[in-house]
Amino acid sequence: MFPLPVKQTTYVGLEPANVVEWRYDVKYNRKERTRVERSISAVERVLMTNETQYLSMEYDWVAAREILYNNSRRPFLVIQYDTFNRPIQWLPTETRLPLNVMYDRLGRLSGWQQGPLSENFGYDRMSHLSEIKYPDSTAMRFNYDGKTMPSKLVLPSGRRFTSHYDSNGGLKFITTPKGTRHSFMTLISIGFYKFFYIPPGNIGPFCYPFQ
Repeated sequence: MFPLPVKQTTYVGLEPANVVEWRYDVKYNRKERTRVERSISAVERVLMTNETQYLSMEYDWVAAREILYNNSRRPFLVIQYDTFNRPIQWLPTETRLPLNVMYDRLGRLSGWQQGPLSENFGYDRMSHLSEIKYPDSTAMRFNYDGKTMPSKLVLPSGRRFTSHYDSNGGLKFITTPKGTRHSFMTLISIGFYKFFYIPPGNIGPFCYPFQ
């Protein structure tokens, strides 16, 4: 919630043209008698642009819940967290159709569900994503080369995409289910580098230079 810039100012010449800032506020438990005795019940931050409020977020750490408000102070999204401070539900206030998220015993994302839509994730012994299961019992599967690099993608239809790498671990080419090859190459020099994409056929490469 907190690792964000507090204030950002954009200048045109010597004059500030745009100011974006987060303002923080602390709310105390009103059930306790004095302010000294009161414990913090919630932390609020407000997004201001040129002194105009656009968004506010209130985190209630007693209920482990975060509520997002628009500039009219109307809530539009509620985020629920578990005891490990992981988000487990996003609830839009308009549709009231929650997006639920599940984790396995190792803390990895194991699936999500929203209405009739869902995905379940499986992992191999190296904690690489190995399978995505869908509600119709189909699945997308991933294989890895050398236990580190993704080497094969198998779609629910059975079609396969294969990835090949050079000796440095860079992506060399991808083979599609039809056997065509999409190749990649990176040229590095002093002060710049170039990324090349070579599509199937006799067409020349596409070059993307970076400096």
